Amino acid sequence: SSRFGSRELCRNRPQGRLVPSEGGQSGRTLSSKKFKARRSTMSQANYPIFDGDERSSLLKKVQTKDDFRAKKWRCVTHPVRAFETLSPYAVLGVGIMAARDLTERESGFFNTDTTPDPYVQVILDDTELEKCKTLPARRMKEPTWMYQCEVDVLAPTSMVRIQVKDDRPTEKADIGFFDVCLGDIPYDKAIEGWFELRFQESLLMTSVQRYQQHCEMREETLTEEEALRKKKEQASAPSVVPAADPDDKQTKLVTKTQLYAESKDRALDAFQACVHSTADISDQMGLETISKSLREGGRKKRSNAGEVYISLRLKLLVSRFDSLFAYAMDAPAPENLGGLKQDVKITRKIDVQRVYDDIMEVKVRVLDDAVLCCVYGFRYLVTWRSLPLSAIYLVGLLLCCWKTYLTWAIIPLLLAISLIVNRFPSARSYMTRGGQNAALTEEGFKHTAAWRDSGEVLKYVTRVLKEDMKAKLTDPRQL
Repeated sequence: SSRFGSRELCRNRPQGRLVPSEGGQSGRTLSSKKFKARRSTMSQANYPIFDGDERSSLLKKVQTKDDFRAKKWRCVTHPVRAFETLSPYAVLGVGIMAARDLTERESGFFNTDTTPDPYVQVILDDTELEKCKTLPARRMKEPTWMYQCEVDVLAPTSMVRIQVKDDRPTEKADIGFFDVCLGDIPYDKAIEGWFELRFQESLLMTSVQRYQQHCEMREETLTEEEALRKKKEQASAPSVVPAADPDDKQTKLVTKTQLYAESKDRALDAFQACVHSTADISDQMGLETISKSLREGGRKKRSNAGEVYISLRLKLLVSRFDSLFAYAMDAPAPENLGGLKQDVKITRKIDVQRVYDDIMEVKVRVLDDAVLCCVYGFRYLVTWRSLPLSAIYLVGLLLCCWKTYLTWAIIPLLLAISLIVNRFPSARSYMTRGGQNAALTEEGFKHTAAWRDSGEVLKYVTRVLKEDMKAKLTDPRQL
């Protein structure tokens, strides 16, 4: 009966809503009438009230980013806000295929298996991407993943790090890595091959500095040069001459250090010989596993952490023109992992010489090769430098004025004649080159002199003095 009574109590309970009370007390249940009264009071007080559908639509609106094409000018006006609110302008396709010659684990008393369980983690701007992570390859030194993922790109200066890790039972250990700058990857072109994995000890400074250092020198080259440098230092080190006083502390310390180094080398040589002898005996007894492990233990020092086969393809989601607006946004500041005295901030330094060269190139292409060529070409026709060509253009223009309906046929015909004439370099040069845009060579002087105009020759000589001889013509009458 108690159970039946409790059911009736729950069944007859008035419908209400649980609302928090003031003063931090426990919540109380309001009936439907009281809830409607409280709702009307809140609406009169201008408090925002959201129903279920409105709340879900508002949440969806907050989570959805603005279209890059429609709001591209935000990259120029508010670059920080654009990085947070705009959709990606490109997608980086990452293909993680395989790896080889990965470093092994350190063997211990309870763990004799040194084969790693590697997997690859993609990191964008020092942030791990959970959606770009391969599954661990159990006990494989040369694993094969054949894994593909996509990374949303918001800023062209972002840095991507490919991190290879070891999925150990107790922890995740790092094996090796390498950094890539997205600004150096061409659009819509696959870049694939074996990438060198750097030692985890090289994970210092910022990603930008590590990338620049790795571009200048590979890890194996750096390791070989360091070993060669140490060898040269040992060979060129002067022999220590004992002091006159044999009881001198410095002399005793140097002598003991030399004796310890010599004894250590002899012990290592004896141990290496013992290892090889044991490997030979194991091979004769048919114990191939022990023999192989002993011989691999005596191999030379590694020069890198291995290699990984990666495929990268940067695909644009917008047009080439719209993608230029993304260069106004800066990627998040890279994290400094040590190795420097102070944090390094990315500053865009203006290369004055490069800016000047770009301006001069634009000037040559726009002014010299376009505007002045059209001016000289028009002058060539007006001054009747070529009688047949000028006559053809004159007749064509007269026909256009006489019969206007022939304009749509005559104008394309005249343009076709111009293209045919400009197809020959010699004729084109004499028509479109003069004192202001002719090359500063003997051929350019011939093109200028062909105009038979002293003003053009004066302009040509002024350019020669200014650009080649770094001089200035003060009195043109002296020429």
